[in-house]
Amino acid sequence: MIYTYLDLSTGHLSQKTKELLDEAADRQMAQWPAMTIAKYSYGYFVTVPDLGQQDVRDQATWLRADLRACLQYAHKQGIHMLRFDAEGDQVDGLEVFDE
Repeated sequence: MIYTYLDLSTGHLSQKTKELLDEAADRQMAQWPAMTIAKYSYGYFVTVPDLGQQDVRDQATWLRADLRACLQYAHKQGIHMLRFDAEGDQVDGLEVFDE
């Protein structure tokens, strides 16, 4: 199967969300298998769960609003994975943080 990914700027993530993603990647988020998070030198790879499914929503209470907005945007576009990168694209309609 071929999956699609979207290259997004890490500027769409607040500092608190980046810290959360760092922690989640380090712990492998074993308690929430609906999403995989991996970090690299310039950002993160994050799989896009279907936040419309009740069981996923029930487990996604830890998601911050900025990350949730990016995931919802990606899911609506049929994207399977996000690559948050320091040089990634900024998308109109998603919040941008200057931190």
